[in-house]
Amino acid sequence: MSALLVRACLAAALARTILGALPPYIKPCKRTDPDIDICVANSIESLRGKLAEGIPELGAPPIEPLYLDQVRLLRGPSGARLDVNLTDIKVAGPSTFKVRDLKVNVDDILFTFKVSFDRLSFRGKYQIDARVLLLRLSGNGDLTGNFTGYDSDVILTAKKVYRNNGEYLDFERMKLAIKIGTASVYLNNLFGGDPILGAASNQVLNANSALFVEELRPVLESSLADLFTDVANKITRSFTYDELFPVLMNTFFFEQLLSTMTAMKLVPVLVLFLVSRSRSTSDIPSFLKICHRNDPNLNECIKHSVESLKPHLKVGIPSLHIPPCEPLHVPQVEIKQAAGPVSISSTYTNIRVRGATDFVLKSVKIDLDKDRVRLKLYVPRLEMTSNYTMEGKILMLPITGKGLAYGNYTDIDAVVTTQNEHYQDRKTGKTHSRVTDFYVDFDVGHASVQLENLFNGDETLADAMNLFLNDNWKTVAAEIKPALEDTVAELFKNFSNKIYSKYPLETLLPE
Repeated sequence: MSALLVRACLAAALARTILGALPPYIKPCKRTDPDIDICVANSIESLRGKLAEGIPELGAPPIEPLYLDQVRLLRGPSGARLDVNLTDIKVAGPSTFKVRDLKVNVDDILFTFKVSFDRLSFRGKYQIDARVLLLRLSGNGDLTGNFTGYDSDVILTAKKVYRNNGEYLDFERMKLAIKIGTASVYLNNLFGGDPILGAASNQVLNANSALFVEELRPVLESSLADLFTDVANKITRSFTYDELFPVLMNTFFFEQLLSTMTAMKLVPVLVLFLVSRSRSTSDIPSFLKICHRNDPNLNECIKHSVESLKPHLKVGIPSLHIPPCEPLHVPQVEIKQAAGPVSISSTYTNIRVRGATDFVLKSVKIDLDKDRVRLKLYVPRLEMTSNYTMEGKILMLPITGKGLAYGNYTDIDAVVTTQNEHYQDRKTGKTHSRVTDFYVDFDVGHASVQLENLFNGDETLADAMNLFLNDNWKTVAAEIKPALEDTVAELFKNFSNKIYSKYPLETLLPE
């Protein structure tokens, strides 16, 4: 599929040569051509027919059909296992490719472009052994299918190497990201050729073919990248860099800056005690224990202050704008998982969490110079109820549900690090503190979940699904944790900063 891309790029590369050493079907593009992107794209288009039938003199095999020797898929836990072995795969249609958005950097030897195919058809052999909750699929035989709306982003780079008194191109492994619009797949001889079960299974397979294809995509990307990089290097081995990219008069150098932005996601939680870590002065409520900045036992003092605050957290502290924390209300959490055999989107609303104020603060460590706090705590048990809606798939099985959700989490150990900063109030001129970042790492000893009204009330499928979720509770907890952390952390971060904005630092933590 991207073979043509590579060759296209190669063609593009080859097309740049003006010398008679280049065959007539390769259109050269000057290195200094201001419209080199268009020139290369046209060169690729002119090479299409040759790529389909192969170019023996350059060692480039035909891309019609494209051969994939073997694809092995082994995914999922026991409750949702997929084991598929595909062999002798022949893909027809690669020569119908269309290249667009081509960008060429001649001096850095960088090609970026998009390639699409209206339709790719394939056939081969398969062996399958899959289990989706209560359904088992097994069989072997012929495989046929079609991909439509295929699209891929491609990056192709090369380095210059010296050989035989000349400078040649050596392409690095191609990078491509495949997207497939729709797909249809048919497995012959499922369940030993049973016409009813086989037809039903193929119907389920095609109704959920996008998920099946998504499982194939990483393997296809890797196989195609290896294949097409090899094809590219076979072609470029025949011509020098100067033949492929001749210079017209003066050499014109292109400089391209590629900047990579890394978004750092904060993973926070648990800020109840931060509210109490800074209290002291005459106008602060009496139930808040005062701790002084220069106290040699400051860590222990704040630990005791937190303990004295726990009963008040349960019922809320209106004077500090802290609502009751038993139960703790979280407005909404959205979870989207689209990796591996599970692809599920769920929304939880009106979440009520009980047990948060039963925490045991094991240790506190404060770094006043860096304005940083590190806490270790233990929560014996958290009970969570909410309303939920869910849509998604496990392998080929659609998952739907809407109703009540219950969860129990026990033996929770957490390490929390908070980062504050100081700022000056413009009205009073006094120094205040505010929370900027929360970092959390916690372990859950055990978890259990129960979702009501799954599969529109189908008890058999619902029981199987809940059993699957509880057998794989660690995976479920890992998926819920980031979204819940972010939501709860933002909630308590706001609580804390309301207090910090009310009292200056000299009041909250005096000398």
